[in-house]
Amino acid sequence: MKRNPPTSFESCPVGLTQVNEITVRIGATVVALIMATYLLFGSPLLPALLAIDFWMRSFGNARLSVVRWLADTIRKSFQANGKLVNAEPKRFAAGIGLQMCLLITILHLVGLSTPAKLFAAILICFALLEAIANVCVGCKVYFVWISIVSRLKRTN
Repeated sequence: MKRNPPTSFESCPVGLTQVNEITVRIGATVVALIMATYLLFGSPLLPALLAIDFWMRSFGNARLSVVRWLADTIRKSFQANGKLVNAEPKRFAAGIGLQMCLLITILHLVGLSTPAKLFAAILICFALLEAIANVCVGCKVYFVWISIVSRLKRTN
């Protein structure tokens, strides 16, 4: 992660940390594959482990994330240089992924496998939107959240 000032509102009005866009997209592909494996084999260990990884990327030390490490290794092996994008919306999106993985794991463990699989399918869709179309759903939510918070601060 590198620190550079954001160049526009779209790049995030808050954070200065940046991440490689290609690394993020490869990481999203890895997430989609892990969750697809969960749908195929039904092991709640997969979303539980993914929740830990999302936690590392959103609240812990992102350098300890296995998904991030794998994505960065793949990107470097192909010598792909992507542009740097602001990390704050991606961090927020990882927090949403964390919550979804926790929900999937809990639903599965209490015997509600159909809703767990539905949320897993939604998470796969979100990850594939990032991987294929470079559309970060969590980032869109982040920008709405920032807008709401800034309006609330102005009214107080």
